[in-house]
Amino acid sequence: MNPELLTVPKEKADELYEECRQILKQNTLMQKNQMLNDMRSIYNQLRRGNKIIDVWEAVKKAGSLEDGNPKLALIPADQPICIFRKDSNGSGAYGYFRKRREWEQDFAVANQMPNNTFGHWKTTDANDTTNRYVHSIVDRFVKCPTPVIPPKFLLLIPKNHGLGNYHILWEVEKWERIPPRDPMLLKQLTPNMFALLAHWNLTKLERAIIRGRL
Repeated sequence: MNPELLTVPKEKADELYEECRQILKQNTLMQKNQMLNDMRSIYNQLRRGNKIIDVWEAVKKAGSLEDGNPKLALIPADQPICIFRKDSNGSGAYGYFRKRREWEQDFAVANQMPNNTFGHWKTTDANDTTNRYVHSIVDRFVKCPTPVIPPKFLLLIPKNHGLGNYHILWEVEKWERIPPRDPMLLKQLTPNMFALLAHWNLTKLERAIIRGRL
């Protein structure tokens, strides 16, 4: 997996972060401007030396596997399984199933991909050219296991932060019960922009640990 990493020199990031901070400090009306808050968050990560990934663009560029399923998976780090739901107009959502009642569960969307991120999903209806009838999409829900985070990278997470505050992005071999290989630990800053905190390859031992829990 080799997504494009966005960065600027630390000195420039310091300057841009300070500009955003001063504007938000001096003008209370500007504090509600989401774009300025997003910029401050991104420049703050850049000044710390972290690189930025546009995950929407990364998922789109990575494309699909031979079976038509997405090549990349994305899920909050506290979820053991990543579920992907295929939606209309070349869109889709990463998420997980949560229990609402003892006998009922629903799909919780963690990250929604925009229209035209993917191509036309395979359907049971040859005339459904836009996937407008989502019930006809073949294998609408697919899933795969979430990678193990090595302890040395867990130490990067502040004590008062749970794993649910972070995401894992990785390349999927197949949307089946197969341990992944090369994940990234990310912190979400905006709907599509994430800070890269760590990138590693799972060892044979770590993949075996995952396999034993599948």
